[in-house]
Amino acid sequence: MTARPLAALVVLFFGCTTPAPPSPAQAYAQELEAAHLDAAYALTSPAFRAQVSAEEFRLRFADPAARQARATAVKEGLSELARAAPELFGGASAELPEAVVLRFATAVRAGHFDQAWRCLSAALRQRYSPETLSRDFSTEPTGASRLEQATRAAEGIAVREGNSVRFPLPGGGAVVVLQESDGWRLGALE
Repeated sequence: MTARPLAALVVLFFGCTTPAPPSPAQAYAQELEAAHLDAAYALTSPAFRAQVSAEEFRLRFADPAARQARATAVKEGLSELARAAPELFGGASAELPEAVVLRFATAVRAGHFDQAWRCLSAALRQRYSPETLSRDFSTEPTGASRLEQATRAAEGIAVREGNSVRFPLPGGGAVVVLQESDGWRLGALE
């Protein structure tokens, strides 16, 4: 395996995440959008329910436009909160890009290439399987040192560029982690 494909695999593994279940607020917005008013009401706080009856709630959100407006406001608030306090959301939204790199390295060192493969970007997962990833790492003489170099880079200062984060490598190049729809994924080792 050449250094470039190995680097790509290393980068992909660092992005492994497990999607988090919806927060109560996300579930509330979804229930409003689906017109499941009893389910939405059940997700409100006890203090709210002490002040607003289920019947009043159903009347308030009987109009589809009112439901949609409230669901939109909740989701917009969640987006801002997720950016400001990702630790409240768990899963992919809370994982830092550098953690993906460290998780990838840990999986490769332990020989868990199925876990390492899930850390790769969608593009890399199309090019590799857990088996080819394992074979490439076992036959590449510089694989262990490149993995160590990527781990050290992830401990350094990251440069964010849109939906990607670059961790510069000594002597040039970088470990690139991409934010995809399902979380951070390893995209490249340049």
